[in-house]
Amino acid sequence: MPIATILARVRSEIATAAEVPAAVVHDGKRYVKQDSEWRTLFSSGGQLHGWMVWLEASDQEVEGVNNLVLRTHLVRIAGLYAVEDDGADNTAKSELRFRTAVEDVLNELTTDCLAVQPLNGSCMKAGPPDLVLLEERMVRKHLCHYAEIELEAIERINYAP
Repeated sequence: MPIATILARVRSEIATAAEVPAAVVHDGKRYVKQDSEWRTLFSSGGQLHGWMVWLEASDQEVEGVNNLVLRTHLVRIAGLYAVEDDGADNTAKSELRFRTAVEDVLNELTTDCLAVQPLNGSCMKAGPPDLVLLEERMVRKHLCHYAEIELEAIERINYAP
């Protein structure tokens, strides 16, 4: 299956696990000029909470006597969630909600990667996902909880002549 199919399946899994509309799980990194447009792209139910999924890298190799061509894709996932801090200990609550969403995404992707047909058959082998970054950062003048997840997916291309 092409990488677009793999990325679409990953986006679908994230929307389900994080309980957000598919509209805030974006294909690729999002760059917009206006803050209002950015908030619209990443807002769900009045809360700044969105995800981006993109292809970070691909590597290709030929294996075996039949010259099986395999392509290994590194998929990068970034999630963000606005920090809520009104001085009444709400930061911990927004952090807990985001970490729960991240854990749910990791669990959903892990389950799908371990299936007989990983990522709904979109690849030959996948995962498990790795949480590689979890921090707070400023994103367009908004303090956000931010996470990055890496997922490896192996696609069988064809047999080389």
